[in-house]
Amino acid sequence: MFGWLKNLFLPPGTIDLSPAFGRVSDSTVRPYVPKDFEGCCELYRLNEPARFPPGHLPKYEEALKSGSSLILVVEENNQVIATAGISITRYPSVSFGTLSYGLVHPKRQGQGLGTTLLLARLALLPVDLDGVCLFAVPKSRGFYERFCFSDRGIKDARDDSTVFLFANAYPDLSNECRSLLINADADIPRGIVVPTTAADPDEAKQKAAPVSRDGFC
Repeated sequence: MFGWLKNLFLPPGTIDLSPAFGRVSDSTVRPYVPKDFEGCCELYRLNEPARFPPGHLPKYEEALKSGSSLILVVEENNQVIATAGISITRYPSVSFGTLSYGLVHPKRQGQGLGTTLLLARLALLPVDLDGVCLFAVPKSRGFYERFCFSDRGIKDARDDSTVFLFANAYPDLSNECRSLLINADADIPRGIVVPTTAADPDEAKQKAAPVSRDGFC
């Protein structure tokens, strides 16, 4: 095992779902469709000030169009009020899910939508993954750390204010997430395949993680 990948196996921190208890919204979560494009971009613009690095909106637009990540949305009164992405990367020695672009309308933050979208994404992951990761911006770091995501000392070449967070997965994770969502009367997608990339093994030899195609969170 080479380079930055070895940092994933520092003393373990396993995803802890207990912060989600009582915090799940009874929302309908569905996959992104092209008609959601403008609504998602507006959510990004509303969240961008003092959160995301400037000038990154075109990358987000590209992510929406490319299909490299599964994008989930929550809609209310024909308006997208929350959205988030998930993808899978498989190296020869490790496989993990990557969270991206968790966005909630500023007027709806603190109402459990972020927690609901986190669980909805984790519920779609296969049971054989080693863990889940994301590049967290400072304002979202605390949210993910509550679920036991931790800093593994890996840098993002795009912006040194973001932090690579990682947490180990476990075989029953997706089932437990689905149960929490169902118990809260959340309507969640089923039978959806998360986009998966077989990564170049040479990337593991780099001193820093390669630039994620999936974006910040």
